[in-house]
Amino acid sequence: MGDSFCFTCNKHYRNQGMTRHIKSCAIKNGGYKANEAGSDTCFLLHVTDSYNKSYSLHLMVDGCVRLEELDRYLRDIWLECCGHLSHFQINGEYYESYTESSYERGMEDEIIELFYPGLTVAYEYDFGSTTYLSISVDGAFEPAGKERGIRLLARNKPIKYECEKCEKVAEFQYFDPYNGECGIVCSSCKDKMEQENDEIDFSECINSPRSGVCGYDGPADDIPFMPHTPSKRKKHTNKRKNIVSRDSDDALKLMDGLLEGKKIIDAEDVKQIFSGFFAQWLKNRTSDTLFDIPLQKNTERTFSGCLNLLKKDALSLIRKKLSIQSASTLKKQELAECIENHIRENFREILEYMPYEDFRILQNISQEEPCIIHVSDETSFEAMDYLLEMGLIFALEQPLDEYELFFPLKADFLQIVAESEFLKKRELTRQMERCILSVFFYWGVAELEKIVNESARLLHVSADDAFVESSHKIISYMDLVEYEVIGHTRYYYVFSDQPAAQIISNTWQKSEYPALSMDMIPEESGLVGLISHHIHFRLMYELLYELSLEDSIADTDEEPDEEDEEICREEAFCAMSSLVETITNAKPEITAEQLFKELDLPDYFWEQKDFASFFHDLKDHAPNYWIKGNTISGNIYFANEEEYKRLIRPQLPQDTIGNNPIQSAASRWKVGRNDPCPCGSGKKYKKCCLNKVESN
Repeated sequence: MGDSFCFTCNKHYRNQGMTRHIKSCAIKNGGYKANEAGSDTCFLLHVTDSYNKSYSLHLMVDGCVRLEELDRYLRDIWLECCGHLSHFQINGEYYESYTESSYERGMEDEIIELFYPGLTVAYEYDFGSTTYLSISVDGAFEPAGKERGIRLLARNKPIKYECEKCEKVAEFQYFDPYNGECGIVCSSCKDKMEQENDEIDFSECINSPRSGVCGYDGPADDIPFMPHTPSKRKKHTNKRKNIVSRDSDDALKLMDGLLEGKKIIDAEDVKQIFSGFFAQWLKNRTSDTLFDIPLQKNTERTFSGCLNLLKKDALSLIRKKLSIQSASTLKKQELAECIENHIRENFREILEYMPYEDFRILQNISQEEPCIIHVSDETSFEAMDYLLEMGLIFALEQPLDEYELFFPLKADFLQIVAESEFLKKRELTRQMERCILSVFFYWGVAELEKIVNESARLLHVSADDAFVESSHKIISYMDLVEYEVIGHTRYYYVFSDQPAAQIISNTWQKSEYPALSMDMIPEESGLVGLISHHIHFRLMYELLYELSLEDSIADTDEEPDEEDEEICREEAFCAMSSLVETITNAKPEITAEQLFKELDLPDYFWEQKDFASFFHDLKDHAPNYWIKGNTISGNIYFANEEEYKRLIRPQLPQDTIGNNPIQSAASRWKVGRNDPCPCGSGKKYKKCCLNKVESN
């Protein structure tokens, strides 16, 4: 279990006995007295890593401290690498570091309102490569002294691990990008490994459960005391909670009454309604404000000028995205200089290996002068996230709720993309990216070496050193790719929902990855292409699109135009993305009806025998990540565009339908309003025979 150091008496104790020692030591030497949880109370907290109890903190936290302050302390002493989200789970309720609606709870509550002796709290940092902590409340005491905040009473000594190659004490962690292996070694073995392979990444072992995860490299300094900062926000009252809990219709009625001059509520309630219902909309109407640069008279339109105007958290995130090592302790200006130098020196490589869709966005930005987008254009802002987080473009705030996208290296970009050799390399990267992403889609979770080898086999090339290096760089620039460390192996995933549970399950261990073929790889990269290429998912997408279109017609009582159709397509794709994630991550033993209920689709769907039969087909022929992407039926049905057109509208005698599961499922769907009319006129169905059908 290891040892811990007590900061009160400056002695070492075994971790098992530290909790008992702290209680007596704090009472004797710290001036704390046992206390029932009253209005002026501090709590003794024991924080441990959920999977390695050797990592341990003992904290004395005053009751006035808010959850957001405790969250900040844990980040500063143990966790913070690049501004990930986090939450506390207390008695079944989640308290989020970032809330997206008034129905989610933030971290504004004081711990006096939530904590009590005997309580156990779960805490998670980073919902990709997650660090799980357990917080137990070991006692309540009267505060000692006047200053309120968080005090560090004890912390585990740095854990001594044994080198996996010899018996010396390990000092470094390593990651081999060629095969995904990771581990810990001593300095001597590190030197030998570097001589054999200079591509291996090394980092020092840090006294933190986050050590080696997501590029975390400290700091690991003790924080003896973090003072409490009183909140400037008004504490929630029951009156406000009641107003915020009303539904939108009630809020609109209240607002209509105010506009008509009726005194329904007092001035304070008006403020609460605005803060409760509209503040969140104002907060979400732009991209992440972490990367917004307010318009200033002295705004310097240069690379370094824009970097220096960003917040330190934004710079830290850019550092992580660019995989810049050992720069977390730099001051803001030094970090900005480090980022600019890295991007300038590696700009060509970044352009060669970045995701294809983001490369196309850069092309579009470089062709517009200036490139302006409005704050209401949420789709454009979402598309820019990757480029903003890489430090390649900057959002400069303009008047009239607009932003100019400033691309400081545009001249260099135009020069590079004019070279034929670069364009050849860029096209090869696109082909590799398509294959790699498709392997993730069909397999779910896999070791890096297997992903690279399967991609090489699909492209009919050798998995030589150059191919392996290129594949690793492509994956490192894929913003969606996460990994889970099990044993001494990194398992990578994109679409998997619970990778660790899948990897350690017997079902996953006993199964084999299915062999893929180029026929299974869509031309269009990304999830849109994969959904379109998988026949069952494509059919389901068509249905959701038709439903969205019908809802649009019912709401407006008008024929939808191109903009309406595009909105319906986006809605259908968003719904389909969630549906695909649920289906591919469902345990094999779950029934089709149980799976259907998890998807939150209208109940009347399941009441239709044709749909229920189709849904069974969908479940049986979709990749399942609990069995390494194999389907329950053993077959994955996919189709190119020509096959799809034939299968989606099969012209078969009625007695032959049902022999093929794809044709049987496809025959159940009606002709879409915007599909080519089946009469062969070349017009859209809604412009041709639809009126005849409806009149009949």
